[in-house]
Amino acid sequence: MPSWSEIWPAGWPPPWAVALAVAAAAGVALGLRLARWRRRRRRLRASAHGRRMEDRAPAALERRGYRVIERHPALAIEWSLDGEPQPLELAPDLLVSRGGRRYLVEVKTGGAARPEKQETRRQLLEYAAYAPVHGVLLYDADRDRLRAVDFPIERGGRGGWLPALLVGAALGAAAMWWWIR
Repeated sequence: MPSWSEIWPAGWPPPWAVALAVAAAAGVALGLRLARWRRRRRRLRASAHGRRMEDRAPAALERRGYRVIERHPALAIEWSLDGEPQPLELAPDLLVSRGGRRYLVEVKTGGAARPEKQETRRQLLEYAAYAPVHGVLLYDADRDRLRAVDFPIERGGRGGWLPALLVGAALGAAAMWWWIR
């Protein structure tokens, strides 16, 4: 049987160094695969938790006096890009009512339940801007906390210029009356 020095090419690192490098590469590959598996598992667990909490939300809202009208109501809206109509479907978690007023409810868990989080805030802003409801509510299912979300959006097709126009006209008429008399 030949020795390693007879079959191992001259100038190459020793066999133990090559074996160590192969083992290190295999360890890195295994570690990356394990990390990917853990991230996926964490994501699936968080998703399952979110679904469970979303299923519990209607009962929590009913305890607060809200009546659930619909789960995942589809809100079809249209916006335009360079004059071209663009369809968009919004899907909030719940449509509820209380005291003759209708609200959209977004159910969140974990860090997403923070209204300061950009993605959550933008989602709530879309609902507030496009939905024909009286308000938007954010339900933090982990903390069992319901929050009213309000954005300074003009509703009902009236711009902010109408009250200013009426006040200006009244002041102009009063000034004219005072000047003429």
